[in-house]
Amino acid sequence: MKTNLNFKNMSKNLNNFISEYHIFIENYHQELLEEIVKSNESLLMKVSTDYDINYDDLEKKYLKDLKKKSKSKNLIDLDDNDSDIDLSSAIHKNEPILERKEINGIVCFIDKKMGCIYNKEVIKIGQVENGEYKLFIK
Repeated sequence: MKTNLNFKNMSKNLNNFISEYHIFIENYHQELLEEIVKSNESLLMKVSTDYDINYDDLEKKYLKDLKKKSKSKNLIDLDDNDSDIDLSSAIHKNEPILERKEINGIVCFIDKKMGCIYNKEVIKIGQVENGEYKLFIK
């Protein structure tokens, strides 16, 4: 019995670590993309001024794909108007229903069944422990 609890705790700790690691990697990846876009924009601006080429044309030609990748990936609609949602179809399909709540000024979506807290990009940013909301980020 005690061994099972230790394995459960180890499994929970491992899952928490993996979630935190994924959040770190995702944030780092997004920051790197933003830095690359800024660097490329400044480089295009220099080329534009040095060679008297229209900056907008250069941007459309060389940065459009990179800018698409660095845009926000909001997968959850932040509208407060939930009247359009058909909850009965979600229940019949066994889809989890997330509760929207603001925690520490961050809009979060809580899956009470699993005890997970997600951001608008559906990345786990915390968990519910003993009824308390604990965020991995501050």
